[in-house]
Amino acid sequence: MAQNTTGPFPSAPKNVLPSGHIEYNLTHNSTSDVVMVKCPEDEYKHSNSLKGFTMEKILQKPVGFARQFNELFIWSAYRISDVSKNTLMITCGHFEKDIGTGAVKKMYWKINVKWTVPTNVFEIAHAVDANGINANPMSDENKIVGKQERAYEQPNFIVDGKQERAKSAKNEKIFVVRSISSGKRKYNIRLIEMENLNLKEFYIGKEILSQRVIYLSGEVKPIGDKEAINNGELSVKGYEIIQFSYSALTESKFYEEVVETFFFGPDKHYENPKPITVNFTKNDGDIEANCPINQYDYAFLSEIKIGSNFTIKINDSIAEGDTVTGITKSGDNFVHKIKNETLYHIHCIYETPDGIIEQVKVYTDISRYETIIDEGGKLKIHKLKDEDTEKKLQEMKDKMKEADKSSFQKLKEKLGTGGVVGIGIALLFVLSCICFLIYYFTLRKIIKACLDEKEKRAKYPNVFVFWENVKVQSIGQYSKMAPDEKYVCKKTKQTKIIKILESEDVVIDSGEDPFNETLVKCSKEIGNKIQAYYVNDVSPKRTYIISDGPRKESIMHFFKMLFLENVSVVVSIIYRNPEEPENNARNPVYWPVFIGLIQNLSLKS
Repeated sequence: MAQNTTGPFPSAPKNVLPSGHIEYNLTHNSTSDVVMVKCPEDEYKHSNSLKGFTMEKILQKPVGFARQFNELFIWSAYRISDVSKNTLMITCGHFEKDIGTGAVKKMYWKINVKWTVPTNVFEIAHAVDANGINANPMSDENKIVGKQERAYEQPNFIVDGKQERAKSAKNEKIFVVRSISSGKRKYNIRLIEMENLNLKEFYIGKEILSQRVIYLSGEVKPIGDKEAINNGELSVKGYEIIQFSYSALTESKFYEEVVETFFFGPDKHYENPKPITVNFTKNDGDIEANCPINQYDYAFLSEIKIGSNFTIKINDSIAEGDTVTGITKSGDNFVHKIKNETLYHIHCIYETPDGIIEQVKVYTDISRYETIIDEGGKLKIHKLKDEDTEKKLQEMKDKMKEADKSSFQKLKEKLGTGGVVGIGIALLFVLSCICFLIYYFTLRKIIKACLDEKEKRAKYPNVFVFWENVKVQSIGQYSKMAPDEKYVCKKTKQTKIIKILESEDVVIDSGEDPFNETLVKCSKEIGNKIQAYYVNDVSPKRTYIISDGPRKESIMHFFKMLFLENVSVVVSIIYRNPEEPENNARNPVYWPVFIGLIQNLSLKS
């Protein structure tokens, strides 16, 4: 394999390998899991056939070194994530090679770094350059790591680059991220070692996993699958608790999962939802006041407050069907059956990692109380007097009677009998107009076409019989049927031939042609070389012409006729032998195989 004996990459093959790439091995005896690798810069040219080197995006900001522009190479730090392996494949970028026909192929520059000794995660990193060219690019000021300062501290997650992380007041294992709104928004998630801020770029590009969790009894419970965060971007909708994880290497060379939980909650204070009011009457069945257990993913039901006297602490010890102070656990709800109460307050209190949400529900007998929620969301309850009660009951009865009426009855009461009759007449008129328009624009043409066809079938029955037979016959059968006497029109049968033909070369110049009346107007201008006739009574908008095909010597006369008659479309029946395509191409009797132009007439085969 040919090598470059000079230049910054003497180990690289001079030519592209059979794999289609520039690929070579670099071995070293460093025990560090971090190595410095030299890759081509954008300005580097390897050979005349390879052009336009493009670096990988990760090398646009190399780890450990400042990028030196107008150079032919660049140094960057790489870490082998699995120390049990001794190889690390690195892709620096790609060239573009012209492979003909305007197409290009990407030729990738790949370096396979091999460790010849076991790695030691505490060892200083070394630059890898097999031939010693620029093998020590680092000064004392810009070394990546050293023995005395490198330690495998557990990394932490930060949101939007903020190193200050607020812990939840109720659960120190949860960090709180304040949100300006509850709409859909994006955050940037990164890994960083809080104890070693000089390694801010070390974890760039590492895979971070996220998982949604729910908050139950002060603890988080994962739901759904873990998802990888692409480019550190995380989308959050509403308020959510999300758990991030990353597999970090420990000092003992084992991987340990780093897990941290963040609550993306409101800015400062919760806005409690508006009170819910439920009205009922004595005639209603059992009414159940309830507090849903799983109302929120980011909060759990911690207390139920009844009126202003009792508070029930909710915990896992309350089993299904248990009743505490009139509240019974039933499935995913705590319920209370309202029997003799006319006014019942229940407060559902949910606990989040850094606050509470209180949902107030009021159940009122409308014969005794009236509830009003103002624009600010405040609840007002008014006790009704006896006359107010009667008025409310009467209003409710009236509403029930109104609900029982049919739509027709409501309309009749509103407009009167005359109004309903008038509406009926108007609807009939509109429907009649619609039917007339449908007939005029659609059915009229269809019906006329059917009547015309029926009339022509009665007038020319033999033509339609002939046409039906032709549709099901082959072209060979048609050629036998065409001259059949029973299909010849009466006018043709009555034609009298004045001159008797004595030879095949004699042209009939006197005789009675039954179709002279429909001969095309330009017949004399083309020297009667083409027999073409108008076909009448086919369409009021278009003129149809039927013509025989031209001979070789009369092709130009044929196209002249098309031009003079201003023909738009020509439909031609041509026999072409499918077994002799070459002969068809060499002998275009009627139509050329190429696209031609005669004045404004375009010819296409």
